[in-house]
Amino acid sequence: MPLFEKSKLTQEEKIRRACDEGDDKYIAKCMKKGKALLLQTVRILGEEQMDPYLPKLCELLTSPDRDKRLAAAYALGEMRYSSAVTFLARQLEEEEDEEVREEIQKAIAKYRG
Repeated sequence: MPLFEKSKLTQEEKIRRACDEGDDKYIAKCMKKGKALLLQTVRILGEEQMDPYLPKLCELLTSPDRDKRLAAAYALGEMRYSSAVTFLARQLEEEEDEEVREEIQKAIAKYRG
């Protein structure tokens, strides 16, 4: 294999590898590189149970951007932390978008089992 062969990993695989390796610089880069990559990264952070990102996910749940709120609600639901559920319940009271409300309700239900 050539020394400088381009990586054949998909973007998702790269993000998951960064999660496994604790590569915060790569994760931060992904979260700043455009909305689509941010949303994909947020989803993966939840699925990979990346505890250090809980505050950032809670912050995104209050974003003016509906898609960011949806992704954050999904990710927080995947993490299933009681502190996240408290925050989700508070945001549910303030959320006006029905689809985001539904995702928040699903996230809370995941915790409650």
